[in-house]
Amino acid sequence: MITALLLTQTPSLEAQIDALIRDNKVPGIAVVVRKKGKNIVRIAKGYANLETSTKMSLDSVHELASVSKQFTATAAMRLVEMGKLSLDAPLSQFVDEAPESWQRVKVQHLLEHTNGLPDYLSPDLDLGVNTSLSSLIRGIKGKPLLFEPGSKWAYSNSGYMVLGHVIERASGQSFTAILNSEVISKAGMKSACVANPTQILPNRAYGYSKSGGGWKNEMYVSSVLSACGDGMMMSSANDLLAWHNALVKGQILSNASWQKMWTPTPQSQGRYGFGFGVERAGAKPRLLHSGAWVGTGTFLMSDIETDSAIIILVNCDQPPIKDLIEAAYAKL
Repeated sequence: MITALLLTQTPSLEAQIDALIRDNKVPGIAVVVRKKGKNIVRIAKGYANLETSTKMSLDSVHELASVSKQFTATAAMRLVEMGKLSLDAPLSQFVDEAPESWQRVKVQHLLEHTNGLPDYLSPDLDLGVNTSLSSLIRGIKGKPLLFEPGSKWAYSNSGYMVLGHVIERASGQSFTAILNSEVISKAGMKSACVANPTQILPNRAYGYSKSGGGWKNEMYVSSVLSACGDGMMMSSANDLLAWHNALVKGQILSNASWQKMWTPTPQSQGRYGFGFGVERAGAKPRLLHSGAWVGTGTFLMSDIETDSAIIILVNCDQPPIKDLIEAAYAKL
């Protein structure tokens, strides 16, 4: 999900953060604003764990939801550079008994949201039932494509869910192993990981949902659903700064690969590349993505040209942070 930004007169960033905590609109929040290479805002308030009264910190590890897509896309491009994956390869090459129509869905269509796959997150999908990636793929195999691949842009969680499977088949390794070895470690991220609700995770920011005037623990989501390519990453604000630094320095991938990922596809009307929303295109663009999932709301902006960034991590459903984002932009 890409957030549209219209700058208006709003209270200061710091005042808004204080109000969100004071008025119990969020359990906890971590915010970093980086301007021209200097971190001018570093704030963590509220709680990472309400049961233990553990305070939120910039090292608290949050679910990133759709901000994860840029990590999945980067892993795919690493395999392209390693000669293990082609952007022109058909999806049917990686899925057993794939429908005939999937021969027309290319890896690039998955990366840029032009694939036409139906949404696997259907209303009848029980998020709490343990499942498998192959079962999720089977669930959309029998459904027709929504449009001819490559003909239009439509944000697709299914495309990135399937892309996680493609990465496994192309690499011969688990999705988690590829993310750890080819993306997370190369970016210098220390606590980032693939989400798993059953894992003992130091510094976890527990997710919450509104319950009357208070909070309840987020619903349980299958560990497989938590680890799909469309929203599997967990990271702290400090680790996202390391990720931003890796983007600014051009680490992990070649410059040619980054430029391909950061060039918006024409079908998106200049708004989206491979896993990145594009707010300002160019050789050193301004990139952004937001995320929303059970128990979490996230926002990340990276300006490659000016070494500026905005990181907002909140541990609850649908946090009211639109004005907060605008106030953060006003700091730049």
